[in-house]
Amino acid sequence: MTWSARELARRRAALVARCSQLRSEVAAAAVPLQARLAPADRVVTAVRAHPLLATLAGGAAVLLAGRFFPSLSRVVRVALFLTRL
Repeated sequence: MTWSARELARRRAALVARCSQLRSEVAAAAVPLQARLAPADRVVTAVRAHPLLATLAGGAAVLLAGRFFPSLSRVVRVALFLTRL
């Protein structure tokens, strides 16, 4: 092995060790967030498992929101109109 190949191997080993350390630090920092994000994770998992039902539920929510909050419906229509200008 030449000097440059040994130097590259040494650098690579140092980078791999640094990446492993950073990964473990990120994983340790994420532990408190896992419990708080578990409900959202379950919802996302359910939506991915049943995309048709999620689309129907979203459409129903939009229709109900427009029926129960007509001012919200007007605001959304005006916003959509203004984005097309």
